[in-house]
Amino acid sequence: MDTTWIVIADSGRARVFERGDTRKHRLRETETFINPGGRSDDKALRSDDKGRFSGRGNHVNTAEPAVDPVEHENEIFARDLAHYLDSARNAGRYGHLCLIAPPKFLGLIRGQLHKEVQKMISAELPKDISNLTVAQVEAYLRENIISALAPTAARSHSG
Repeated sequence: MDTTWIVIADSGRARVFERGDTRKHRLRETETFINPGGRSDDKALRSDDKGRFSGRGNHVNTAEPAVDPVEHENEIFARDLAHYLDSARNAGRYGHLCLIAPPKFLGLIRGQLHKEVQKMISAELPKDISNLTVAQVEAYLRENIISALAPTAARSHSG
């Protein structure tokens, strides 16, 4: 399959674009995932104050959570996105994958991807372009990575 999926994400939203094997290189946005907790203030995600425990004497200590609440929400979002990409791969919905996200979130996604999905990646870009329009995304891809997204005869015969 020569369909390429371009996933453009940040901690608050992931957009899935599809580009078929036509010469027009037109993108079509097929899915959008929202992570409302990804951009929240830590305090908005905490259910109550810091944990408290007593030590020796009259000292009361507070404990920070082991994982920052926003970071935890982002990890869950990355895992859910990776699961979606694996399910779509299993269903044969794409043959090539391009990931574009800010460096930290790209690392989170990469860490959650199944190894078979990782094999489908033809390009990665550590940039935040999640707020661009479809036309701006097309222009950005043409300027930066369209050659990496164009399936070649050599690539399609190698696998």
